[in-house]
Amino acid sequence: MKLKNIMMRTMVAVTLISFLLTGCGQKTESASTAAPAEQKTSETKKEETKKEEPKKADKELVVVSWGGAIQDAQRTAIFKPFEEKFGVKIKEVSPPDYGKLKAMVAAGKTEWDVMDLDADFVPRGIKENLLEPLDFNIIDKTDLDPMSTNDYSVGAEYYTTGIAYNSEVVKTGSHPKNWAEFWDTSKFPQARTLQKWPVPTLEIALLADGVAPDKLYPLDVDRAFKSLDKIKKNVKAWWATGAQSAQLLTDKETPLGGVWSGRIIAAKKQGAQVEIEVNQSVLLVDSWAVPKGTTRKELAMKFIAFATSPQPQADFAKAYPYGVPNKKAYDLMDEATKATLSTSPEKRPLQVSIDVNWWAENFDKVNERFQKWLIEQ
Repeated sequence: MKLKNIMMRTMVAVTLISFLLTGCGQKTESASTAAPAEQKTSETKKEETKKEEPKKADKELVVVSWGGAIQDAQRTAIFKPFEEKFGVKIKEVSPPDYGKLKAMVAAGKTEWDVMDLDADFVPRGIKENLLEPLDFNIIDKTDLDPMSTNDYSVGAEYYTTGIAYNSEVVKTGSHPKNWAEFWDTSKFPQARTLQKWPVPTLEIALLADGVAPDKLYPLDVDRAFKSLDKIKKNVKAWWATGAQSAQLLTDKETPLGGVWSGRIIAAKKQGAQVEIEVNQSVLLVDSWAVPKGTTRKELAMKFIAFATSPQPQADFAKAYPYGVPNKKAYDLMDEATKATLSTSPEKRPLQVSIDVNWWAENFDKVNERFQKWLIEQ
């Protein structure tokens, strides 16, 4: 009995020792393996954080456009659908400021990602190394108008500067039907507004002086300024923004003006008594481009690809009466929308086109002269 108790005690002691050793071994092993696992998780998180950083930076895209009704239409047809599709917040800036663009690029601190530019600025922007080349692996240019497509920009919208008038002051049918009549201050003594910009103001002045549309270029700059001298005292306001120009006519402050067609059509839809003459209107195009040095270049390319695809372009044309460069967009428009556009087959032959290459070579010296002329008495 005593021996049996001794044996039993011995067995219990052995079992207890074995249990303690096994438990300690397991705890030790768990502790030794836990640290590497925890370390691996931490490193993985760091790697994942590093991978996510560019995505966080791409959550915002800064787009510069023209403000007012045109930017309202872009917001509806392009900006918001792009935000929803790509999970991106678009920060809107207006209007385009070429001086600021140059300063940002020169300082290496480009804050803007996409710009809606005057097409005549694009050749100058290329020459001064202010724009990024476009990635046509992302942007499909197959159906884009080749006349407004190059390595650094694609067309955004087509518009015209035409003879606009307040129809309560100047009756339709009795309004100026060409620029020579617009210059006739004895027949039309009303106050006028013209754009505070040489493009297409010089073209308009030459058309008023009798130069044929197909003989405009190279521009006779001296003749243009002599023509402008004749109308200067009747120009009550030199407008700087499209919204300003439309308001001047709506308020009858200047019942006559050389104004962007879309602004007048948009104001008319809102009840303003304004009209615009198609004949001798000057056709221009704005272009999407990417400022040099943006940190969100790939996303900017995706935006331009989306903005110039058929459905957003058709939706934009419906919201705002400007022509668009994607030919397939017209298949998605109703006839009523097509009829309002500056690029409609009925209107195009009546219009005059800008030579952007001439302006690329001559803009700086002509603009300097024009701005000085504006402040001369």
